[in-house]
Amino acid sequence: MDEARKILEFEISESELAGFMENNRPILANEIITTAEEMLYNQIDVATVCKIKVKKGNTKTILHCRLTIDDVVRDIQSLLDWSVEMEEYELSHRIKLLIDYINENDIRRKKKTGFGSYEEFRTEEESST
Repeated sequence: MDEARKILEFEISESELAGFMENNRPILANEIITTAEEMLYNQIDVATVCKIKVKKGNTKTILHCRLTIDDVVRDIQSLLDWSVEMEEYELSHRIKLLIDYINENDIRRKKKTGFGSYEEFRTEEESST
């Protein structure tokens, strides 16, 4: 991965947010795996997976969806289980390679993080003019 990865950006209305996450799970999973590959192979601790601009009236809230190395190590198996269940076999193969890499290189979690920690998501308001 010599080239910088382009961060995927979405712009949706607030009412579409819940359905968006559910309906685009394969796209988001692919971005998570691509980000995890970049992080593991380049020894990066935190990276942005995607940015979601949520429109509400005249303002936008920008969700910076971030991934930490701890997230990868903690949740990679559940992502593999999901990809197999959804018959996303190319994704499953990439995830299995990451699991092998984690095990071969003895990569461990650095610290405990909780769901919704500041490391995972950051929001900012942006006014539409």
